[in-house]
Amino acid sequence: MIFAPHMAVQAWWFAMVEYSAKKDELASSMEQSAARLEDTGARTAGKVAGSMRNLADDIRSFNINEYRDKMMSKVDTARTEVDKNVDNVKMNIRDHPFESVALAAGAGILLGAMIALMGRRSVRSRM
Repeated sequence: MIFAPHMAVQAWWFAMVEYSAKKDELASSMEQSAARLEDTGARTAGKVAGSMRNLADDIRSFNINEYRDKMMSKVDTARTEVDKNVDNVKMNIRDHPFESVALAAGAGILLGAMIALMGRRSVRSRM
């Protein structure tokens, strides 16, 4: 299989697991900070403390599994599309082998000419 996003998905998954483990800790810390602000008795501190409590509730209610499922669904869809396109390219190469070789050779010549041109310009600019 050509499309192999497993390393990126694995890294993302470990980050989300770590996030899930720490979200309650973060929410608790925010609630403690809100309580300390309220203890100061300042009117503005009460508003900030209320906002912090709301944010702590939002953090606790956030469902990472929902986003993980959406991400995995998109990865599966992309993998299916890439596999289908690779199969189409393979079939076209099998059906038209000479044209495929000619096209690849032409692309190689064009790419080589472009690299050579860029190399010449680079050498001239150093002089």
